[in-house]
Amino acid sequence: MNVGEIDTFVLLRPMFTMLFVFSLIILILLIVPKTKYYMNGLMVIGSSVMLSVIAAQLLWTEGVLADELGIAGDVISILLFAAILGLAILSCILFYVQKKKVTDRK
Repeated sequence: MNVGEIDTFVLLRPMFTMLFVFSLIILILLIVPKTKYYMNGLMVIGSSVMLSVIAAQLLWTEGVLADELGIAGDVISILLFAAILGLAILSCILFYVQKKKVTDRK
């Protein structure tokens, strides 16, 4: 190891990327007009909470492993965790705004 190098724990980054992609797919399904009618509140909130909890658990595990191994945590994973939380909150808000617009039209 060189003096300027710091080892980082990046083994869980693919999992964070996968969770981010799933969160993005849910948001896209809410935005696309033909597919948003197939989404219900239980699916949107349930999947958003589930993805957020899994990402939080992964972040916790990554921190524990990095601490035990004596290496730095991955900054990209922290940013992906924040993006997953942001997409989950945005999906829930978007679903209920769209639902309110539909019920106000009737």
